[in-house]
Amino acid sequence: PAVAAGNNYMSHLYRIRVKYTVDGSDHQSTSLIIKIPITKGAISELLGNFEFYAKEPRIYREILPKLNKIANCEFAPKTFNCPIENGMILKDMIEEGYIMCDKFKQLDFSHCELVFTTLAKFHASSVALYHSNPELVKELGKDTLNSFKNEMFEPYPMSSLKYLAKVFGQMEGCESATQLILSRTEYVTDSVINLCKLRT
Repeated sequence: PAVAAGNNYMSHLYRIRVKYTVDGSDHQSTSLIIKIPITKGAISELLGNFEFYAKEPRIYREILPKLNKIANCEFAPKTFNCPIENGMILKDMIEEGYIMCDKFKQLDFSHCELVFTTLAKFHASSVALYHSNPELVKELGKDTLNSFKNEMFEPYPMSSLKYLAKVFGQMEGCESATQLILSRTEYVTDSVINLCKLRT
């Protein structure tokens, strides 16, 4: 597996090493990440009907190359053709010296600054792409979260908010924040959906 257990919920992730030659050259090798949709279980039942898995490969093929050109910035690893439906084969960025962030240790300030600088370039280039090719952006930017508003999806944001309230409840001086969070649990799903709506 490419990541430790519990770090991915929507797909199977594998790291493989490929050995190859080019036009009779010496043997070369590279590391690749294989991302395959989960096809069984509750996650598959929840996401399978909403073209959730089909969108990401298309974004890598059709959107990201255009954004890279606009901003002169590589926003994602190189992708290769994958014979598995909605699967993805990506260049392993560890080969380039990148390190996967520990989600519990989180990032230091300098890395956070780099992240937000890159995000600013990403959003600016997406606006430029929208002006030059609005139909493509609209098609791949369709709001699918509204479709998730069902009995399977709603417990996730609600339970997350309740857990957050529990954490605040154990912190001295955060009583008012705890009550505020608990008062929003009933409405959190609608709030998340509203935040994610495409605005033009």
